[in-house]
Amino acid sequence: VLEVIQPQSVEVVWEGQRAHNDDLHTRVEWYSWYRSFSPLQSGEEAAERHDIARHVRARWAYEMDMFEDALVDYQWLVAHEPENVTWLTGLALSQKRLGMHSLEGLTWERILELDPSSLLALTNRPVNLARLGQFERGARAMTEMLNAYSEHPMAALTRGIWYAKVGAEMPSLRALNEAMTGIRTLPSRLQHELRADFAIEPIL
Repeated sequence: VLEVIQPQSVEVVWEGQRAHNDDLHTRVEWYSWYRSFSPLQSGEEAAERHDIARHVRARWAYEMDMFEDALVDYQWLVAHEPENVTWLTGLALSQKRLGMHSLEGLTWERILELDPSSLLALTNRPVNLARLGQFERGARAMTEMLNAYSEHPMAALTRGIWYAKVGAEMPSLRALNEAMTGIRTLPSRLQHELRADFAIEPIL
């Protein structure tokens, strides 16, 4: 994957003819036959593959803590497909890590309009609102989260961060311990998010 994402410096040594379309010369139309099978013949398919590559690069940058680079790619993806919840989630998480909490909050709200059951939106929104000083709205968002995911490790993590934010040390520690106990039940991406919050979340 890294070889695809990162351009390589290549010294070109001309040792033969460059591969090219010679249909006009041969009149056999082998090139037309070859391109008719190409998965990139369709502009729509080409665009889809470009989006996938861009998302791979954005996700890689995010997981390497290169949040500015991830933000740029997720902004591009959302601009081209504004209702794609995956792209929007990557954007919101990048905004979160960069401390862009007002924009992050707007992105989570948009995600919940498109997918009211989004786990990451529901579990990030209470703390996002608390960061902005909107504790009453944050408490309501906490209730919404618990109604949907009361036993989920990511919900326990949110409770731990929330309690830490309001200065409730012991409830915070209990919730964080609960989150850590359940980490092995999570898919790898959610494990990454949980570990990241333990490691680099400013509130903790």
